[in-house]
Amino acid sequence: MKPTPPPVPPAPPGPEIPPKLPPTVSTVQPERGIPYLKSLGRPAGTVYCRLDKPVTHIGRADDGSNDLVIDEHFVGWPTVSRNHALIEGDGEHLVVVDLDSENGVYVNGQRTGENILYDGCTVGFGQVHFLFQMNQQGGVR
Repeated sequence: MKPTPPPVPPAPPGPEIPPKLPPTVSTVQPERGIPYLKSLGRPAGTVYCRLDKPVTHIGRADDGSNDLVIDEHFVGWPTVSRNHALIEGDGEHLVVVDLDSENGVYVNGQRTGENILYDGCTVGFGQVHFLFQMNQQGGVR
């Protein structure tokens, strides 16, 4: 009978792989002319969500239905519904719309069902907060 070879030691831990971000979300500020949401108070680092699609879906569900997925890397993430809100453009403005979420959508601290977004306003989905930036001169194109 052949002797049993010694056990192979486990591989040393590698660097932590950050979660994969959807194409509309990045750790880099979008180029000039692209409006965006900037995360506030996110311990895992700031992320930016581009708002250059006709409709951007926001929520906790990571099933492909949301462009901005609010997960455990955000403080307050359990207060966000699976499909919480959307932001849509009308060619001139961007509007945030609450999708009957349990914990609401807030613009500058005021709960709203639907609201036009203005440069520099804060937007809250439940207890997760973002800064809205037009990032351009004039309206949404």
